[in-house]
Amino acid sequence: MTWPRSAHDRVDFFEFRLRQIFDPGEHYVYELPRFLPRVFAATDVETVATGTNGPQLHEHVAAVAPNRVIVVSESDASIFQGFGILKTVTNKKVTDGFDITVEAPEGGIVVVNTMYVPYWKAETRDGRSLDIAQANAVQIAIAVPPGTKNIKVRYRRPTLRKKIGQLLN
Repeated sequence: MTWPRSAHDRVDFFEFRLRQIFDPGEHYVYELPRFLPRVFAATDVETVATGTNGPQLHEHVAAVAPNRVIVVSESDASIFQGFGILKTVTNKKVTDGFDITVEAPEGGIVVVNTMYVPYWKAETRDGRSLDIAQANAVQIAIAVPPGTKNIKVRYRRPTLRKKIGQLLN
């Protein structure tokens, strides 16, 4: 199940999560023959039908991920079309995220090997927002436009106080 995008989807999502407390269903773990670094450039993109999960997805990821190919859902595939292959130059773990330097004359896709949740945000040094999607069932994939050099990736979960304030306004 993907993260909900509307209020109706959120209700369905929380009902689904509540049911998982009592019946977690099947869990799948995939293992790769060699590790992937914390931050790397994707070499290609493959798509699966939106909503694909379980063994079928994990077998697909295990087959292609060692070659730094990412697997994304059809609903997210369009944000990665037309990009080249970039080179990651440096990456640094900072409070609440990562600072990444790339060489991207044709753009490309940066993958951060950390758990995807909707609170991750990515932007260029000058503040342009970058598209992010879930890749390989667990990682963050960032669409990097041509000419980008510096990327800031930050975890920005709103505080409970801010959420309550938004509801009251």
